[in-house]
This record gives sequence, C-alpha cells and structure tokens, in this order.
Amino acid sequence: MKKKQLVLSVLSTALVASMAASAFAAAPKAGVYIGGNVDKYYSFEAMGLNMDAFLDEMINTVPDVIYVSKDGEAKGGNLAELLFVSNPKSHFVDVTDEMFADIDGATGFNAVKEDGTVESVKRNPDGTPFEGTPGDLKVESVSAINATTIAVAFNNEVDASKVITSNFTILDKNSAPVAGGVTKAVLSADNKTVTLTVAGLTSVGQPYTLFINKNEIALDKNQFAIDLSTTAPAVKEVKVDSKTQVTVDFDKDITDEALAAGSVTITDLTDATKTHTVGSTPTIVDGNLVVAFSGDLVVGHNYKVTIAKDVVKDSFGTKNEAIEKSFTFVTNEVVPAASNVTFVKSVSGEIDAVVTFNIPVYAADSKVNVKVQDRAGFVTSNTVELSVLDSKAEAASQEARVAGLKLENNQLLIQNVGSSSVALTAGKEYGIVLAAGEVVDTTVAALQNEETTPVSKYDIDVVAPTVTAKELVSAKEIKLTLSEAATYDATKEVNVSGFDATGAAADVVATVTLSADGKTATLTPKTAGELFATDAVEANKLVIAAEAFADASANKSAAVNADLSDATDKAAPVVVSSVLADGVVTVTFTEAVDASDDAATKNFVVDGTVYGFAAEPTEGTWAEGKWAVDDNKVIITGGAADSQVVIAAGAVKDAATTANLNAQAKVTVTAAAAE
Repeated sequence: MKKKQLVLSVLSTALVASMAASAFAAAPKAGVYIGGNVDKYYSFEAMGLNMDAFLDEMINTVPDVIYVSKDGEAKGGNLAELLFVSNPKSHFVDVTDEMFADIDGATGFNAVKEDGTVESVKRNPDGTPFEGTPGDLKVESVSAINATTIAVAFNNEVDASKVITSNFTILDKNSAPVAGGVTKAVLSADNKTVTLTVAGLTSVGQPYTLFINKNEIALDKNQFAIDLSTTAPAVKEVKVDSKTQVTVDFDKDITDEALAAGSVTITDLTDATKTHTVGSTPTIVDGNLVVAFSGDLVVGHNYKVTIAKDVVKDSFGTKNEAIEKSFTFVTNEVVPAASNVTFVKSVSGEIDAVVTFNIPVYAADSKVNVKVQDRAGFVTSNTVELSVLDSKAEAASQEARVAGLKLENNQLLIQNVGSSSVALTAGKEYGIVLAAGEVVDTTVAALQNEETTPVSKYDIDVVAPTVTAKELVSAKEIKLTLSEAATYDATKEVNVSGFDATGAAADVVATVTLSADGKTATLTPKTAGELFATDAVEANKLVIAAEAFADASANKSAAVNADLSDATDKAAPVVVSSVLADGVVTVTFTEAVDASDDAATKNFVVDGTVYGFAAEPTEGTWAEGKWAVDDNKVIITGGAADSQVVIAAGAVKDAATTANLNAQAKVTVTAAAAE
C-alpha cells in the first residue's frame, strides 16, 4: 500500500508539470509505458480511469516503466528512478529509443483504452503500428506435414526475396545435410509461412534439424528441431459408406505395405450368424483404407474391423501394429413420411401430385401404388399403380411432364392421380395414400416408408366451359349461358338453323360476342339478311366447333352438336319471305305459327285491300280475300307480284310459346321462281 501511495504522489506531481502538447509528431505519446512482459501503454486519461489495474501492473514491473511528460519536449524518465526524488520534473530527461529498448519495449505496446479494454494491435511509442524490424523476426513453429513437406511459421512477414532453397538446410542426427536437400520453398499468401519440399525423411535420420541462413533472414535463433512422428498409424474411426463398404480413417496418411484380401476382416458382434467376406484387396483412397465386402450391414448392429500387423505404413515408413476397431451401423433412423402434397397439371392436361417428404428420398421403383381419398366422406379409391419421377430424373424429363417442374431431393411426382375412381373437384380436400415401401431414404440404410397420407386442397380447374342455358331472343339474337367465364376463339365456327337472305332454309353462321364477365355468349347472324329459326324444337340445330371457348385455366370446350328444344323461347315469329304462286301469296315465318286469339280483328292488307281471317276453308278451299295459317306460313288468296303486304301486329303467334306475337311487318311479294 505504501508503494502505491508513493507512486500516486510522484504521478500527481509529474502530471501537474506536464500539460503542454508535444511539438514533435514522431515523439513518444505522453503517458506511461510498462515494458517487461506486460508491453502496455496507458495514456494519462486511461491511467486515471483504470488506476487499480495500472498500479498492479506497474508495481510488479518496475523498473521497466517509462513516464513521458506533456511538456512538448518528449521528456520523462524511468519511473523507478523518479520515485525517490523530491522534484521529479527536475530529473526529466529526453526519452530515447534506447530507453524503450532497455525495458524490452522495442517490439511495441498494446494501448489500454479508457474503458479498460486493450487494443490488439501493438504500436510504437509515437502511436504508429509496430511492423517489426530486422532482428524481431522469430520462428514460431517447424512442423513436418509428411516425409517430404515441412512448414515453417514466422511471427511476422518474411522478405519474399529471401525465400530461396539455399537459405534452408535439413540436417540429420549427425548434423550432416540430408541427401537431396530442400528442392522447393514457397511463401504463403500472408508472407508468414514457408513451405519446404525436401527429400524423403525417415525415422532412421532422426532427430532432424532445420538450419536457416541468418545472414539472409535475420533471426536471433536459426536452428530448429524437426520432430517426426514415429508412432504407428492408428485408426481414428470407421465410416460406413454403404451396406457393403466402410472407410477406415487413420490418424495420419497411410500407404500400402502388404495389403491383401485377408488383411482385413469384418465381424458382426451383434449376430454371430451373419458373415461378411472381404473378397478383394482393400484400397487406399486419400490416405485412408477403403474395405469392400459381401453381406449387408444391419442398422443398429455392432461390428469390429480387424487389420493385420504390418500391412500399411505412414509416410515416414512406420508400419501399423495389429488393429481392432469397433463401430456401430447407425443412420438418422428417421423413416420417410410424406409431409404435404400439391396437385399440379401436366403438360398433357392430366393431374399429378408432388409429394414432399420429411427427409431426402428416392422412389423404390418406376411405379408406385397409391389410393386417392376424398377427405369429406373418407371415400377411398381402389389401389392404382402410377408412374413416378424423383429428383434423380433428368431435368428435361421433369420439364416434359410438368412445365417448370424441378423436384427437390425430398420430393416425388406421382403421375395422373386424377385417373382414380375418386373424381377430383376443385375446392375439396384429398389425400394421396402412398403404400408402404414405395420410397427409400437416401442414406446407406435405405429406410422405407410406412403407409403415409399427405392431404391438400385440390384447387386445379380441369373442367372445360360448357353451355348451360340457351335463350331464343329473336330471329337475330340467341344468348348462350356458359358454365364459367371464358374467352372465344373466333376461328372456331358456330352454326344455327335458319334462313338465308332469299328465305331458303340454311345453316346460319353466327358472330359470337362475349359479355364483360365472359359468362354469356350472344349469337347474331354473320351475313346480312340471314335469320335464325326461332322454334324451340329439336329441328332447330346448334353446332359449336370444339375448343371454341376456353377458361382461365386453358380448359377448352368440347364440340357441341345440339338443338334448341331446351331453349327459353322469347322470340316472336318474323317474316322470312312472301311469294306468289298460282294466285296465292305465301308468307313464310321463322317458326310454326297459329292465328292469334285476336286474329279476327287482325288483318293483312295487300295493296290497300283488307284481307280478313278465315278460320276454316269453304269446300276445301280458302275463300278469296281471306288469310289463313298453315304451319309456319300464312296463306293469302289474292294479290299479285310486287304487291305490298302489311301484316298487323299480333296477327299470328308462336305455335309453341303462344305469348310470342308477331310485330307489324311490311313485305313485298315476289313471284315464285319458274320450275
């Protein structure tokens, strides 16, 4: 305690007298330098904040402590001397490099920060990083990597121009240079390790010595022992490569001395009835022993490898002793189990399932047995055998099956699961029941799966658009309701029974216009003057080419060859033609008609002459000046070519849908074509 108090007193006096800044950039920084084995620098601020640690280190290191003042002249002195004078400042001297050398501080100091932490980089007294100087270079280690390679590690960087073979010599136990000498010297990237290639070293020449030319590479010491390991190669562990191969890992690289098929044996310690025969000479790969044998290893069994004496050797020629090493065949012991399933559509439109497992797996065969289960009622299909791909499949094969497919090592693609007896419906959950033993893990144990059932919602649309309703709006408009939003391919033709511009029966090509939501198709005659038949009867045909409509999932509609008998009929009869033949004008409508309930008051006017309705013929003929109904025609007894016929609204009605009445019409009579 008294010594600490004395030090504090001296420091207090010195600090009061040391407040000016240094005038020299290269002068030592003000503070206290502790040499010896400490090599620390305390600024006055760091010293004041870490006084206990400072005093302990300083007191134990005196006289290797230098005090540098702040009077601008880099003055101070050895603290051991300043402790015993009454006026320390009067004894300040110029602080020199020799003074730092005297306290073993020539290799720099680690600065103590104000928070007590210590900088890892050593610095010179002026604060610049210490980089070492000739004479400071030291060899940290010399190690024989093998019989022909020696690594020499230095504490600081080595001048690359000095790393030449002639500056390194290997001496044997008789201090004689080893035959062949050093043939190659290579400096590491950080310039701190030299790797020497030398002639073969053997245990006979031990101990070896590395001699470094100190005239070229400045070292305090230039001879170093090279300790070669002469212990026999020993086994570190046995690694199972497969059920019929192990690698025996040695503690050092080995080479062949006298290996033969009988040099190594494998014994099952768990089940003595099982045998494993090493039928060929083991090989050496990367300095370790690889042993192949017959008879599969069993997971969980304990085994023993026995290696005969003197069959392998290390790089120094030391042969092995007889070796026995036990090991256990263990794996991850995790049985493959499916964690989820995703349904995807194949390039051909079939539904496949990507099944993901908890660990990497392969398919046991090219086909797997699966069932498809509807989770709503747990209705399960019969077992089906389906093709499968795993991650080993070529990228082109995966892409050819499902666009963009790239299976991970824990995934399988089961093809065409939609072919089972359980129909897949979008929005419902389904399970893929994969039979036991269909997949194996990728470890040497090849563990197989138990029956596993991943479940997922099926959200793939495979249903093509269909026509769900038809509406006869008029002779120029038919509306078709589609099962879902769709687009229309204008190259696909739609035909409806109707009439051409002359009034002759014909298949009318329709123009198709889709509603904004894509769910309604409106048909109109493509050619001017043509009309649709407005009968809701089987004879009125609707023909739509295949793939005319497609939904957002690219499902395309099938061909339609139907009729309009199930259509909602809102279409009124429309005049198609008015023809004169044999003194009778025949007015043809787009559908079968009847006289309306008000027919008696509804007239046909021909060139200004009124023709009334004749409900019944007189003596088999219609009375002249009357009109009557015959199927889809109105017969007018009278008139002439080019006559103008005005038909009163509501004169006739749709024979099938009686609410549909004709609109007023004006037509010109044409003469029948000559036969």
